[in-house]
Amino acid sequence: MQMPNTIPIYSSSTTMYHKAVLSVTYLSKCTKVSNHKKELFLSSHKERAHELKEEGNKRFQGRDYVGALEQYEQALNLIPRNHPDRAIFHSNQVACLMQMRPIQHESVVNECTLALEVHPRFNRTLFRRARASECYIQ
Repeated sequence: MQMPNTIPIYSSSTTMYHKAVLSVTYLSKCTKVSNHKKELFLSSHKERAHELKEEGNKRFQGRDYVGALEQYEQALNLIPRNHPDRAIFHSNQVACLMQMRPIQHESVVNECTLALEVHPRFNRTLFRRARASECYIQ
């Protein structure tokens, strides 16, 4: 069984997302691939995730909250579910959601919960969830 080519940086985010999902799924099921190759593969995804996060940060600063949200979502799709960086990416999504009008408090609370599953004592996210919960209850 041959391992698929590693994923280059695509201009089309949709293509990149689908190839990443397929490759990560394949890699997780493949038992013949060495741990070293898996680490290299995941390392390249982590690098790309951080590039996407930086692009999201630039868009956020430029008040393009929808664009930033998409960048953070793509970054989340590239890293494993238990990786600590997921908390940061989810928290950044929360920041976007809180800037968009009208604020969807239930979505904010749900994103915060996802961040806290990875990093339970992430103060920024705890604060944001508390603020969103207060508004959601009222």
